[in-house]
Amino acid sequence: MPFLTAQLSRLILLNYEVNPSLLAPRLPTYTELDFYDHRAFVSLIGLHFSKPRIYGLPLPFYREYAQVNLRFYVRRRIERGNWRRGVVFIGQIVPHLPVAWAARSLFHENAVARNMDEANLSQSRNAMTTEYGWRSGGQRYFIRAVYPDHPVLPEPGTVEEFLLERYWGYTRQQDGGCLEYRFSHPPWRICKAVEAETSPGLGDFYGPPFAGLFGKQPNSAFAANGSEVVLSRGHPC
Repeated sequence: MPFLTAQLSRLILLNYEVNPSLLAPRLPTYTELDFYDHRAFVSLIGLHFSKPRIYGLPLPFYREYAQVNLRFYVRRRIERGNWRRGVVFIGQIVPHLPVAWAARSLFHENAVARNMDEANLSQSRNAMTTEYGWRSGGQRYFIRAVYPDHPVLPEPGTVEEFLLERYWGYTRQQDGGCLEYRFSHPPWRICKAVEAETSPGLGDFYGPPFAGLFGKQPNSAFAANGSEVVLSRGHPC
Protein backbone atom coordinates (compact mmCIF):
# COMPACT_ATOMS: atom_id res chain seq x y z
CA MET A 1 0.00 0.00 0.00
CA PRO A 2 1.42 3.45 -0.89
CA PHE A 3 2.53 5.83 1.82
CA LEU A 4 0.55 8.81 0.48
CA THR A 5 -1.99 9.43 -2.24
CA ALA A 6 -3.41 12.84 -3.07
CA GLN A 7 -4.92 14.88 -5.87
CA LEU A 8 -2.81 17.63 -7.47
CA SER A 9 -4.60 20.11 -9.71
CA ARG A 10 -4.42 23.62 -11.16
CA LEU A 11 -0.64 23.58 -11.40
CA ILE A 12 1.26 26.56 -12.81
CA LEU A 13 5.00 26.40 -13.49
CA LEU A 14 7.18 29.47 -14.00
CA ASN A 15 10.62 28.36 -15.15
CA TYR A 16 13.88 30.32 -15.01
CA GLU A 17 17.32 29.59 -16.40
CA VAL A 18 20.01 29.92 -13.73
CA ASN A 19 23.77 29.68 -13.44
CA PRO A 20 24.54 26.06 -12.47
CA SER A 21 26.96 27.30 -9.82
CA LEU A 22 23.96 28.56 -7.80
CA LEU A 23 22.56 25.03 -7.56
CA ALA A 24 25.65 22.88 -7.20
CA PRO A 25 25.98 23.47 -3.41
CA ARG A 26 22.42 22.20 -2.96
CA LEU A 27 22.92 18.87 -4.73
CA PRO A 28 22.16 15.77 -2.64
CA THR A 29 24.80 13.05 -2.59
CA TYR A 30 24.72 10.69 -5.63
CA THR A 31 22.89 13.22 -7.83
CA GLU A 32 24.03 15.67 -10.48
CA LEU A 33 22.39 18.59 -12.20
CA ASP A 34 20.16 17.72 -15.13
CA PHE A 35 20.38 20.10 -18.09
CA TYR A 36 18.06 20.93 -20.96
CA ASP A 37 20.04 22.07 -24.00
CA HIS A 38 23.03 22.73 -21.67
CA ARG A 39 20.89 24.98 -19.45
CA ALA A 40 19.94 24.60 -15.78
CA PHE A 41 16.47 25.60 -14.58
CA VAL A 42 14.56 26.32 -11.41
CA SER A 43 10.76 26.32 -11.33
CA LEU A 44 8.27 28.18 -9.17
CA ILE A 45 5.22 25.93 -8.94
CA GLY A 46 1.81 26.71 -7.53
CA LEU A 47 -0.69 23.89 -7.08
CA HIS A 48 -3.88 22.81 -5.35
CA PHE A 49 -3.43 19.79 -3.04
CA SER A 50 -6.49 17.78 -1.99
CA LYS A 51 -7.86 14.40 -0.84
CA PRO A 52 -4.73 13.14 0.96
CA ARG A 53 -4.65 9.60 2.32
CA ILE A 54 -1.89 8.07 4.46
CA TYR A 55 -1.67 4.31 3.94
CA GLY A 56 -5.19 4.45 2.53
CA LEU A 57 -6.71 6.34 5.45
CA PRO A 58 -8.14 9.82 4.81
CA LEU A 59 -6.72 12.63 6.91
CA PRO A 60 -9.38 14.29 9.09
CA PHE A 61 -7.81 17.74 8.71
CA TYR A 62 -6.11 19.70 5.93
CA ARG A 63 -8.18 18.05 3.22
CA GLU A 64 -7.24 20.66 0.63
CA TYR A 65 -4.97 23.66 0.39
CA ALA A 66 -2.71 25.65 -1.92
CA GLN A 67 1.05 25.39 -1.88
CA VAL A 68 4.01 26.93 -3.73
CA ASN A 69 7.29 25.12 -4.35
CA LEU A 70 10.67 26.18 -5.70
CA ARG A 71 12.61 23.29 -7.22
CA PHE A 72 15.44 22.37 -9.56
CA TYR A 73 16.26 19.37 -11.69
CA VAL A 74 18.68 16.51 -11.11
CA ARG A 75 19.43 13.00 -12.23
CA ARG A 76 20.91 9.94 -10.54
CA ARG A 77 22.75 7.13 -12.29
CA ILE A 78 21.54 3.63 -11.45
CA GLU A 79 22.57 0.17 -12.58
CA ARG A 80 23.40 -0.55 -16.23
CA GLY A 81 23.99 3.13 -16.99
CA ASN A 82 20.35 4.18 -16.69
CA TRP A 83 19.26 7.47 -15.12
CA ARG A 84 16.50 8.45 -12.74
CA ARG A 85 15.44 12.01 -13.45
CA GLY A 86 14.10 13.88 -10.46
CA VAL A 87 13.75 17.12 -8.57
CA VAL A 88 15.17 18.79 -5.47
CA PHE A 89 13.00 21.27 -3.56
CA ILE A 90 14.70 24.48 -2.50
CA GLY A 91 11.66 25.59 -0.55
CA GLN A 92 8.02 24.63 0.04
CA ILE A 93 5.32 27.01 1.24
CA VAL A 94 2.16 25.54 2.79
CA PRO A 95 -0.61 27.11 4.89
CA HIS A 96 -0.48 24.81 7.93
CA LEU A 97 2.24 24.34 10.55
CA PRO A 98 1.66 20.56 10.97
CA VAL A 99 2.02 20.04 7.22
CA ALA A 100 5.31 21.96 7.16
CA TRP A 101 6.49 20.01 10.21
CA ALA A 102 5.69 16.69 8.53
CA ALA A 103 7.62 17.66 5.38
CA ARG A 104 10.63 18.66 7.47
CA SER A 105 10.48 15.60 9.75
CA LEU A 106 9.75 12.86 7.19
CA PHE A 107 11.73 14.13 4.19
CA HIS A 108 13.95 16.90 5.63
CA GLU A 109 12.44 19.36 3.15
CA ASN A 110 12.81 23.10 3.67
CA ALA A 111 9.08 23.70 4.29
CA VAL A 112 7.53 26.74 5.96
CA ALA A 113 3.95 27.67 6.87
CA ARG A 114 2.50 30.96 5.67
CA ASN A 115 -1.00 32.36 5.18
CA MET A 116 -1.90 31.42 1.61
CA ASP A 117 -4.61 32.19 -0.91
CA GLU A 118 -5.58 30.94 -4.35
CA ALA A 119 -7.54 32.51 -7.22
CA ASN A 120 -8.78 30.83 -10.39
CA LEU A 121 -10.55 33.19 -12.78
CA SER A 122 -11.99 32.75 -16.25
CA GLN A 123 -10.93 35.77 -18.31
CA SER A 124 -12.93 34.67 -21.31
CA ARG A 125 -14.46 31.58 -22.79
CA ASN A 126 -11.00 30.25 -23.69
CA ALA A 127 -8.57 31.68 -21.11
CA MET A 128 -7.88 31.13 -17.43
CA THR A 129 -5.89 33.00 -14.81
CA THR A 130 -4.48 31.13 -11.80
CA GLU A 131 -2.73 32.91 -8.95
CA TYR A 132 -1.18 31.61 -5.74
CA GLY A 133 -0.28 34.07 -3.00
CA TRP A 134 1.09 34.11 0.53
CA ARG A 135 1.99 36.60 3.23
CA SER A 136 5.30 36.89 5.03
CA GLY A 137 6.79 39.74 7.04
CA GLY A 138 3.79 41.96 6.42
CA GLN A 139 4.06 41.63 2.63
CA ARG A 140 2.03 39.65 0.12
CA TYR A 141 3.82 37.66 -2.58
CA PHE A 142 2.28 35.88 -5.56
CA ILE A 143 2.89 33.93 -8.74
CA ARG A 144 0.38 34.16 -11.59
CA ALA A 145 -0.17 32.67 -15.05
CA VAL A 146 -2.71 33.30 -17.82
CA TYR A 147 -3.22 30.44 -20.24
CA PRO A 148 -5.69 29.07 -22.81
CA ASP A 149 -7.93 26.33 -21.47
CA HIS A 150 -7.03 23.70 -24.08
CA PRO A 151 -4.58 21.26 -22.44
CA VAL A 152 -2.52 18.88 -24.59
CA LEU A 153 0.30 16.47 -23.86
CA PRO A 154 3.71 18.18 -24.10
CA GLU A 155 5.65 17.48 -27.27
CA PRO A 156 8.52 15.00 -26.83
CA GLY A 157 11.87 16.69 -26.48
CA THR A 158 10.47 20.08 -25.45
CA VAL A 159 11.47 22.00 -22.35
CA GLU A 160 7.94 21.49 -21.00
CA GLU A 161 8.31 17.71 -21.17
CA PHE A 162 11.78 17.94 -19.59
CA LEU A 163 10.48 19.96 -16.64
CA LEU A 164 7.22 18.09 -16.09
CA GLU A 165 8.03 14.41 -16.60
CA ARG A 166 9.74 13.86 -13.24
CA TYR A 167 8.96 10.89 -11.02
CA TRP A 168 11.70 10.99 -8.36
CA GLY A 169 12.50 13.35 -5.52
CA TYR A 170 15.81 13.77 -3.67
CA THR A 171 16.66 15.52 -0.42
CA ARG A 172 19.92 16.09 1.42
CA GLN A 173 19.95 14.53 4.86
CA GLN A 174 21.46 15.93 8.02
CA ASP A 175 24.12 13.22 8.10
CA GLY A 176 25.23 14.10 4.55
CA GLY A 177 23.29 11.26 2.93
CA CYS A 178 20.51 11.37 0.37
CA LEU A 179 16.85 10.34 0.60
CA GLU A 180 15.14 9.15 -2.58
CA TYR A 181 11.37 8.89 -2.99
CA ARG A 182 9.11 8.14 -5.94
CA PHE A 183 5.92 9.86 -7.00
CA SER A 184 3.78 8.28 -9.71
CA HIS A 185 1.04 9.74 -11.86
CA PRO A 186 -0.26 9.50 -15.43
CA PRO A 187 1.15 11.97 -17.99
CA TRP A 188 -0.21 15.48 -17.45
CA ARG A 189 -1.61 17.77 -20.11
CA ILE A 190 -0.39 21.33 -20.32
CA CYS A 191 -1.33 24.77 -21.62
CA LYS A 192 1.49 27.18 -22.45
CA ALA A 193 1.02 30.50 -20.66
CA VAL A 194 0.40 33.66 -22.63
CA GLU A 195 1.29 35.77 -19.57
CA ALA A 196 3.19 35.02 -16.37
CA GLU A 197 4.43 37.21 -13.54
CA THR A 198 5.55 37.27 -9.93
CA SER A 199 5.07 39.90 -7.25
CA PRO A 200 7.72 42.60 -6.80
CA GLY A 201 10.28 41.65 -4.20
CA LEU A 202 9.77 37.91 -4.55
CA GLY A 203 13.52 37.42 -4.82
CA ASP A 204 13.91 39.03 -1.41
CA PHE A 205 11.61 36.39 0.09
CA TYR A 206 13.86 33.59 -1.20
CA GLY A 207 17.04 35.55 -0.53
CA PRO A 208 20.51 35.06 -2.04
CA PRO A 209 21.29 33.69 -4.54
CA PHE A 210 17.79 34.18 -5.99
CA ALA A 211 17.26 37.85 -5.14
CA GLY A 212 17.76 39.02 -8.72
CA LEU A 213 16.08 36.11 -10.48
CA PHE A 214 12.33 36.62 -10.24
CA GLY A 215 12.15 40.24 -11.32
CA LYS A 216 12.31 39.21 -14.98
CA GLN A 217 10.01 37.22 -17.22
CA PRO A 218 10.39 33.44 -16.92
CA ASN A 219 12.06 31.58 -19.76
CA SER A 220 8.95 29.44 -20.03
CA ALA A 221 5.62 29.14 -18.22
CA PHE A 222 2.73 26.74 -18.48
CA ALA A 223 -0.20 25.23 -16.60
CA ALA A 224 -0.78 21.51 -16.03
CA ASN A 225 -4.05 19.75 -15.28
CA GLY A 226 -2.64 17.36 -12.64
CA SER A 227 -4.10 14.08 -11.39
CA GLU A 228 -3.95 11.74 -8.45
CA VAL A 229 -0.35 11.10 -7.36
CA VAL A 230 1.17 8.27 -5.34
CA LEU A 231 4.14 9.05 -3.10
CA SER A 232 6.50 6.49 -1.61
CA ARG A 233 7.85 6.70 1.94
CA GLY A 234 11.43 7.26 0.79
CA HIS A 235 14.68 5.40 1.40
CA PRO A 236 18.41 6.17 1.45
CA CYS A 237 20.04 6.49 -1.97
